[in-house]
Amino acid sequence: MNIKDDVAKETTAEEKCSICLDPLKESSAVTLPCTHVFHATCVAELRKFGIQQACPLCRIPLPPGPERALEEATRRFVVVSQLVERGRASWSTLPEWAQQEVNAVVAIWQTAANQGDTKAQYNLGAMYANGYGVALSDMEAKHW
Repeated sequence: MNIKDDVAKETTAEEKCSICLDPLKESSAVTLPCTHVFHATCVAELRKFGIQQACPLCRIPLPPGPERALEEATRRFVVVSQLVERGRASWSTLPEWAQQEVNAVVAIWQTAANQGDTKAQYNLGAMYANGYGVALSDMEAKHW
């Protein structure tokens, strides 16, 4: 084997975006729920052309775009937040329905955050830093 063969192996071993075929860099990559990895910009471009419903490779339904996910989760979070602000509950003793809403909000914001949405990442960090319906966790807060 020569140096040229080694270089060819390294090049083919590098993961590429299946949409644009450019090398994937961790900072620009987004992992879909089906575990396929693409550039975030490539997925965004597909959404612009109406290809929003499924992964381009396996056809598993895509989550809503990060903007839509952020908006939906924020609306749901505000309902629970108002419950606490009005003194009808506390973050540590939420009624069951409100805790289920918080759990859904966390899952939706995580979906948006994993797609690179910085507002969702910030919101998750704030939830964990302040214990808003989740266990206080400096590590989770720093992660997001």
